[in-house]
Amino acid sequence: MKKKILLFLTLFMIGSSVYAKEENNSELLEKNYKIANLGTIVENKLKDHYGIKKIYEDKYPEFYGGMYISDDYDNIIIQIVKTKIPSKKSKDYNFYNSFISLDEKIKIEYVDNSFNELNEINNIMSNNINKDENVLGTYIDMLNNTVKVELDNMDIIKQEQTIKKIFDNNQKINSSLIIKSKKTPLLTFEKGEKAKLLESINSGGKLDTHQAVCSMGFRAKMNGRKGYVTAGHCLSYVNAPKHGTIRILQFQNNGYYDYGFVETNNDYNVTNKLEYPKGDVKSLAVVNYSPNIYVNLLVAKNGIKTGYTDGKVKGLNQTVNCGNVTIKGLVKTNLSADERDSGGVVFIPMTDSDGGSIPIGVVSSGKSLFGILNEMDFTSINDMYPISRY
Repeated sequence: MKKKILLFLTLFMIGSSVYAKEENNSELLEKNYKIANLGTIVENKLKDHYGIKKIYEDKYPEFYGGMYISDDYDNIIIQIVKTKIPSKKSKDYNFYNSFISLDEKIKIEYVDNSFNELNEINNIMSNNINKDENVLGTYIDMLNNTVKVELDNMDIIKQEQTIKKIFDNNQKINSSLIIKSKKTPLLTFEKGEKAKLLESINSGGKLDTHQAVCSMGFRAKMNGRKGYVTAGHCLSYVNAPKHGTIRILQFQNNGYYDYGFVETNNDYNVTNKLEYPKGDVKSLAVVNYSPNIYVNLLVAKNGIKTGYTDGKVKGLNQTVNCGNVTIKGLVKTNLSADERDSGGVVFIPMTDSDGGSIPIGVVSSGKSLFGILNEMDFTSINDMYPISRY
């Protein structure tokens, strides 16, 4: 038994070392950034053609299953529902053909479920998550072309009860077909861990980098006003933060996103320097844009509790049930985070020689199992209208 434990620990340490080494590779970070930009171009072409403005509400073409980044960061994988490909005689065929052949780094993967179907199931789960205390979260798992529902108790009877509670009163969905209708189920279950907001802010608590119960996000501006972004729940009990004035506070139970914007006063300057650098990743780039976010995208974060941690995006449109509050529209990752990391900057790691890392959001919540199976959820900067970088 001791040998088995020793073997597991050895393999885990070797795996962690290899992964950490890979994360420090400047060439890998460059590939990660370039493939994210390509994905943004490809997806924007689709959105522009079909007039899609709200990703999780508007309708996509039925042939579209989703997109993600390949494990080696070499390709954008476009998922296509083979039975829904437009016929050559249809008006959509020319667009479809140009869309899938836009770049040589695009690869096609045929799937059973369309993005519209996954969206609908996930939104129903998200809007009714509080009907079942066993449900801890729900998100779109693009790699497996399904909606993943995280349960506290994975008992088969509990799973069946969840389906009935959520879907039996919904006229659009036949609950008996959700899991059995296709080769790839629209909905699957996995064991989850209870999430917690990554801070417990006290009345009058500071947001200074070293003394705060929360972490600073990134330098930003809104309608000409300059300041910084942090998690919305970090500001929810603060009437007058030391650094300035709260101009936006997006945080409410059963609401979307978790962020706030503070206009700084003349005595305070937010820099682009990372408080916790790693290797050549030392600062944030001065940019006013952000690539779209995809499953498998390599990301990192800075926070005052756990410093610099990195990992990958694992799911989109995550709904997190934190017990007393439910937050929707988050991005799910496998990064390590803890209390007081809330509000910290999430970014695509880049070296200084390339202008710095690209900020893409702020930390909201997280959970872990024995410090190994980590999850960190964040709000994307693309959902922080009308905030932008400078």
